[in-house]
Amino acid sequence: MENTHTKGPWISSPHSVHNGNYYVGPEAPDSWEDSVSPCVAIVTYSAYGVSPEQQAANARLIAAAPEMLKALKWAVEEIDSAYQLRGIERLGVLRSLEAIAAAEGTEVEA
Repeated sequence: MENTHTKGPWISSPHSVHNGNYYVGPEAPDSWEDSVSPCVAIVTYSAYGVSPEQQAANARLIAAAPEMLKALKWAVEEIDSAYQLRGIERLGVLRSLEAIAAAEGTEVEA
């Protein structure tokens, strides 16, 4: 079974209906009651001491995750196939592979 995330790109959208929380997902629903769009996250600030600016930044970061994962996978593939890396450069590729594996719920292949 393949571990996949909700297809991107994602957006972050503030919704005053829910105390100013941010919806993060592939498409902002017109209303929470009628929503059939998959919600990836609700980013809140009220109960946790996070400022509205931090809340918006957190929502943007989460919304960018599919594109960041795609870019990291591309970069690792290009770098790894173009160069015979050793030492610290290879460590950078390995760390990137670990981050990709964490995002996909898999293990780094040796």
